Amino acid sequence: SDKINLDFNILVLTAGCWPLQSQISSFNVPEELEICMKKFSTFYNVLHNGRKLNWLHHLSKGDIKMLYLKKKYEFQATNYQMGILLLFNNAEIFSVQELLTATGITSTEFYRNLQFLLDFKLLKKSSEGREVKESDDISLNMSFSSKRIRFKITTVAHAETSQQNAETRKVIEEDRKLYLQAAIVRIMKSRRVLNHNNLIREVIDQAKSRFQPNVQMIKKCIEHLIEKEYLQRHSDQNDTYAYVA
Repeated sequence: SDKINLDFNILVLTAGCWPLQSQISSFNVPEELEICMKKFSTFYNVLHNGRKLNWLHHLSKGDIKMLYLKKKYEFQATNYQMGILLLFNNAEIFSVQELLTATGITSTEFYRNLQFLLDFKLLKKSSEGREVKESDDISLNMSFSSKRIRFKITTVAHAETSQQNAETRKVIEEDRKLYLQAAIVRIMKSRRVLNHNNLIREVIDQAKSRFQPNVQMIKKCIEHLIEKEYLQRHSDQNDTYAYVA
């Protein structure tokens, strides 16, 4: 079997519990990573027959050691950035088109990640100025120097705008509302009649393994289910709910 000579860590997340963005680009996985992925996929499929792994390379990262300079640097990069850099194990210089074709990344993602590597001066290009041209040749910067032995470039590449953060929070909140509404209906369908405090307590007990629910959100979910006529307030006790069959 193929021997793995690198550390390889996996996070397996259930799609229904995590509002993760789907893969945003195609990607030709570097040979160094492909062996690890194949071995883990085989292992996972034995344990979980019928489940499908969806690799999210745009959310993945890795550490790279620079062994071609007098000073031994180590830095953290995204998988897309690694896909570009690892090609230079096989050649000293590539055209922009050769790198684009070899990585298989979409043009937008390729130029964005290439620009980060150029801005950090890990790579250099043949033309002057900051803008990358299709006619450029790209090579390793053999004069690279940094005061830090270890650094990361993924923090810039993964930085979300305030709008993206707001959209992510909104998706999470909507998913949690749907989960709480389903929990309330399950509880009330079983109990038929339940007072407010006990219902809140049981909903929190069911949800706490996934997230810590906000009481105010639970109250809003109860009001929503009353409006939708899944529940109704007890005729004699205002703080008690009845399930509507």
